Amino acid sequence: WGEKYIRNFEEYTYKNLILEIEKHKDFYKNVLINLIICTKKQSFQKFKVTFDDRGINLILLNIDFLISKYENKEFDKYLLLKAVQQGIFYKYKNNGIFILLYPDFIWKLGSLKFVIEKIHQKKVVLAYCPQSISENLLNKDFNQNFLENNFVDYLVNNMHPIVTNNQYNEK
Repeated sequence: WGEKYIRNFEEYTYKNLILEIEKHKDFYKNVLINLIICTKKQSFQKFKVTFDDRGINLILLNIDFLISKYENKEFDKYLLLKAVQQGIFYKYKNNGIFILLYPDFIWKLGSLKFVIEKIHQKKVVLAYCPQSISENLLNKDFNQNFLENNFVDYLVNNMHPIVTNNQYNEK
C-alpha cells in the first residue's frame, strides 16, 4: 500500500470503522467483520500493530504476484484492482456481504449499517460508495461529531473526480 495509504487508512478509514461499530454496538454485535487487506507481504507487519485487540478479524493477502504484473507493465492499475477484487470475490464468495473500502474512504456514521440492512432486506444488491478526498480532512476535526453532523456538507464540497465528472442529484 505504501506509507501514505497505510497512514490514511489508520487515521481515517479505520478510525471511521471503529466509530461506526461503537455507535451501533447492538447492530454490529451480530455482524462478523473480516477486514481483508491485499498488499505486499513486506507490508504485513505494518498492519498487525494497528489491529491488536480491536475485535475485527484481519486477513492479510499477499498480492506480490499481481503487483509484479503491474510493475512489469503487464497490468495497468485498473487491471490490478480488478484482479484483486475478483480474487477476493472468488475466494470468499460464500462468506457474506462485501463492502470495498479504500484507504481514503470515509462515510457518515450509520451508512454502512444502512447498506447492510438493505442488503438483508433484499432491497439492494450493489451499492457504490465513492471515496472522499482525504487530503482535505487535514483541516477537519475528524471525530464522531464531524461524521454525524458535518459530513454531508463536507462530502458535497469534496467529492472525488470520479463522481464530479458525472451528474448527480445534490439531495
